[in-house]
Amino acid sequence: MIGFLLAAKSSGLGLGFVLGEPTGLSLKLWQPQRSPSYVFVFGVEGPSHFHFHADFVWHFPLSSAQDLDFLLYLGPSVEVEEVGPRDDERLAVGPRFVLGPELLFRQVPLDLFFDFAVGFHVVPDFDEDLDFGVGLRFNLI
Repeated sequence: MIGFLLAAKSSGLGLGFVLGEPTGLSLKLWQPQRSPSYVFVFGVEGPSHFHFHADFVWHFPLSSAQDLDFLLYLGPSVEVEEVGPRDDERLAVGPRFVLGPELLFRQVPLDLFFDFAVGFHVVPDFDEDLDFGVGLRFNLI
C-alpha cells in the first residue's frame, strides 16, 4: 500500500480550491518520495482581506481502500495576509503549522483535503491565527 501511494503521487501538479478561512485557489506541487510537497493558496479571509500561504508538507499513509487512499499531511508554513479594520488594513506575516487528512481517489485524478493550521503573526504585531478549510484539487499531471 505505501509503495503504491508514494509511486502514484511521486510528482505532479494539483489545482483546485479551498473553502473556509481562507477561501481561494490551491496549487499543490507533489515531490519525489520522502520530500515535502509544496502547497500554495491565494485567496481571501473574512469579507475582503487578501491571504497567501505556502506549506511544506510530508504525507503519511493511514489506510487504503479499493478506490482511494487516506493519508495525513503535516508541516511548516508561512503566511502573508491583510489584517485590521477596512480603513486601517496592514500586512501581517508569520509562521504556521498545518496538518490534515487527505483522500486520494484512484479512479479519478482528484484529492479531497481538510486543512487545519495554527500560527502567529510576528509583523506588524504579535497575534495568533487559526485557519481551517476543506478543498478539492484536480491533479493535472
